[in-house]
Amino acid sequence: MNQDILNLWLAKLRSGRIEQTTGHLHLKDGSMCCLGILCSIAEAAGVVTKSIVPAQEAYRYDALSEFLPDSVMAWAGLEDTDPRPENDAAFSEMNDREESFLMIADAIEREYRT
Repeated sequence: MNQDILNLWLAKLRSGRIEQTTGHLHLKDGSMCCLGILCSIAEAAGVVTKSIVPAQEAYRYDALSEFLPDSVMAWAGLEDTDPRPENDAAFSEMNDREESFLMIADAIEREYRT
């Protein structure tokens, strides 16, 4: 994984400023899942486009509202749209089990810090 992007992702996860949600990348109330945070970083970098999901109170990135778009995956240097640490649950599963962003950040760091 790109280490500069990893550092940004970990900082946002650990900031305590983002409310965690489940089932969607990003809700209109500003809450996000751990993968939604990475998508928001990619959006700020001009990598992905965010749009509203008409029937829900959610956003999507390049037409996806639950997993990473291929554009974000490639930009970040990930190998999967739903990254999974070796011998563990996918980060989306950890998020949806409501493990804290701090716990998820620790798992992400263990997996991708070089």
